[in-house]
Amino acid sequence: MKKLIVTVFTAASIIGYSQSNEIANLRKLNNAEVSINQNTGLPNFLRFPHKPLALKGKNIKEKSEDFIAKHYKDFNLDSPQDLVFVKEFTDNYGLKNIVYAQVYKGINVF
Repeated sequence: MKKLIVTVFTAASIIGYSQSNEIANLRKLNNAEVSINQNTGLPNFLRFPHKPLALKGKNIKEKSEDFIAKHYKDFNLDSPQDLVFVKEFTDNYGLKNIVYAQVYKGINVF
């Protein structure tokens, strides 16, 4: 039983360390301000205050797909396909928004 607990703790520590390295790289390479969800330890808000993030794509959807392809590990996803496009809209402030849903093995995650 002790071996199992130590193994689980070690695995969780390695995953947490890897996750923190990914977030540190995001901060360092892009000057991103990252807010971390205290319950999950995952990023829940990103801000790029110094300059816009350079992304490939002709429109907001293509640019968001480029960001996801580059940073899906930062959010503890197995692949970029874990996020599925839902809709695009412009809010009351004139800002364009993209909504994605998370899926796991084809099942929606809530």
